Amino acid sequence: GDETCIGLLFSGGLDSTVLAALAAEALPDGKPVELLNVAFDPSAPDRLTALCSFQDLVARFGPDRFRLILCDVDQGEVRDNELPICRLLGPKATHLDFNIAAALWFAARGIGLV
Repeated sequence: GDETCIGLLFSGGLDSTVLAALAAEALPDGKPVELLNVAFDPSAPDRLTALCSFQDLVARFGPDRFRLILCDVDQGEVRDNELPICRLLGPKATHLDFNIAAALWFAARGIGLV
């Protein structure tokens, strides 16, 4: 069927774009790669970078190889999930650690606009 074999947290930066390209090359035809982009503000730099890099990937691999899932998260959702996210942090719990963990937390839901 149309089961996805892989999903990537996708900022559109060099690392996530290279991983997306490698996944596209490794997977059999017909298996899309889901690119999950989490933004806490729709005008966040990672959202804009993801849209540009997604276009580049589509130009290289075709329109059916990737699904860009835009996961918009508002500050209320972040506050509501702050404690369970913080419980998972370790060994450090810096602001950067929290931001990365929150992006992973919300991407793992797989909820967003395709």
